[in-house]
Amino acid sequence: MARVDLKSASLAGTPLGGIIALTVTATREERASAVAVARESGLSIAIPFARFNDGRGFSIARLLRSEHDFSGEILATGHTIPDQALHLLRCGFDAVELSDSARLPQWKKSLKSCWRAYQTAARNPLTLRREAALKKNQNSRELEKAA
Repeated sequence: MARVDLKSASLAGTPLGGIIALTVTATREERASAVAVARESGLSIAIPFARFNDGRGFSIARLLRSEHDFSGEILATGHTIPDQALHLLRCGFDAVELSDSARLPQWKKSLKSCWRAYQTAARNPLTLRREAALKKNQNSRELEKAA
């Protein structure tokens, strides 16, 4: 098994603290319990995809980020396809588990294909890029003033 870091589009190592598996049918209480355990123990939360057309995993990741304020790693496992890469990232996933590392180039291509989005997201890379550009401009202005 190989893990792809969705932010850097590169192979990622195994989670340091271990993984808690969370089903797509988990109740609010079960999600809250998993988040509490993951926070205490530094564990990642894995969300399985039984089929590529089962979107419940996206909803669970989004709920973990928005309702439960989980900032740890969320891992997509099971049947995912490269076309879902940007949506996985925008819903709050950090990494995806691949059954074959030979598929990494397809995932890289998908992650670099298009970053434009009109909708808000649990994690919006475009917004992060804009924030980084603003910080860079502010830092250069401060340097100009100091000179």
